Amino acid sequence: MFSYLDWHNPIYLRRGSNLQRRAAAILHSLGIFSTLAQYDPVLAGTIPLDLALDDSDLDIICEVHDLEQFANLLISNYSHLAGFRIK
Repeated sequence: MFSYLDWHNPIYLRRGSNLQRRAAAILHSLGIFSTLAQYDPVLAGTIPLDLALDDSDLDIICEVHDLEQFANLLISNYSHLAGFRIK
């Protein structure tokens, strides 16, 4: 597929499978990687590996030292979205 992928920049998904292209569009429209930039976000899981099922979700790993600050950032940017939850 690709000889090198920058897991910190999901733009590579735009050249992938239908599901990967949909994921890229969603990530871009929500600006998630920009919002989470200070937490060094990395896309992980089955979608970037092109092993996903139709009901697979997007997994983003972040380096977080202040969970309350991180939660507040997520709430202020994404709590208006259907299905939003923090657990």
